[in-house]
Amino acid sequence: SSINYFTILTEFIASTELNRFIAMNSELEMIREGQNKALINNFLAAIKFMNDITNNDSLPKHIQFKIRMTLDRIDNTFRTEDRYFSYAPRVSVPSSTKYHSYAFIYLQNAIERAIINIHTGRTVPYGVQTQQMPYPCWINDKFVNSISRMLPLLMVLSWIFTVSMNVKDIVHEKEKRLKEIMKIMGLKDSVHWFTWFVLCTTVMILTAFILVLLLKVSV
Repeated sequence: SSINYFTILTEFIASTELNRFIAMNSELEMIREGQNKALINNFLAAIKFMNDITNNDSLPKHIQFKIRMTLDRIDNTFRTEDRYFSYAPRVSVPSSTKYHSYAFIYLQNAIERAIINIHTGRTVPYGVQTQQMPYPCWINDKFVNSISRMLPLLMVLSWIFTVSMNVKDIVHEKEKRLKEIMKIMGLKDSVHWFTWFVLCTTVMILTAFILVLLLKVSV
């Protein structure tokens, strides 16, 4: 009935907290309060004004402020690129559009409008619209995406056989004392190292040639 709907609406309005702004004495206190509120999902953002402003001071012309939000609602600023490169555009909502999806830019716009209103005495009449940058045509090749992550591992595995063969030859040389025998024969160390260079190059040249074909010619 209409009475029940009115009761539900009244209880909802009564339980709604209208005073959403809490003033803090310091940034450290603000961070602690924000962390506690975030645990119960009762925290949107914290605003820190960098200017030294008191209640009796006029608002400075140049105002600096920062907006602090939880890590799951903004992008990580420690990286300027994605961990894994992708040809596809960032259109996954809300994970790829956190600043837009979790009200960061709306809050920033509201603060800047309020600052403009205080300085000029007029409200900003125009609206603000956002649009993603256009993205060129692309092909979602899942094989290329998968092999790009596995290619470094495959390159390492391709050298395991050649490295193991070189280790075996080094152990054989140490056991037979071939270097000392070459010195007794009057050969220099340069001949010994040149022999090792030829041996290792001969074993690894095939693998290196295949890798060059995969990385250069195939592209």
